Amino acid sequence: VKPKKPKVELSYDMNSFFNKRLIPLKTLNKFKIFDEKGWFGFQYFNENDELENIKYRTAEKGFKQTKGAKQIIYNYNNVYDEKTIVFCEGEIDVLSCDVVGYIATTLPNGAPKEAKFNEEDARFKALQNCPLEATKIIIFTDTDSAGVALHKELLHSFDKDNFMIYI
Repeated sequence: VKPKKPKVELSYDMNSFFNKRLIPLKTLNKFKIFDEKGWFGFQYFNENDELENIKYRTAEKGFKQTKGAKQIIYNYNNVYDEKTIVFCEGEIDVLSCDVVGYIATTLPNGAPKEAKFNEEDARFKALQNCPLEATKIIIFTDTDSAGVALHKELLHSFDKDNFMIYI
């Protein structure tokens, strides 16, 4: 199921939220972030710049996604053919990396509570749907339990013979 193309609107609340995180309006526009009644929309585009999914978040950390949408990694349209990419824990981290000049991505379903290395875990389906040309991957996650679990899962997911992994 492909989501409907949203009307990209910026609100004062959204701009204020991101401004506190030192993410400028220029970056919000670049990533086509929008506000839909208090839900900030992060658009997931495929390698052809086609909209595949939208993940929503509130300032209070409420989350939802387009129901039945294809699971792909965030910013895939900009990372799929890069040689070096950063894997983060969330969309805001991707925006922060962009501000300082790094090309980054994240999974649409957030970090797991613990690492289980389950090949059938739907949380990592996006990795299977998104082939990467990268030869260097930098893993940039938080040091809390979810960040450490995601870090371990990403290390497990990438073929260490084909990637140089930096942590």
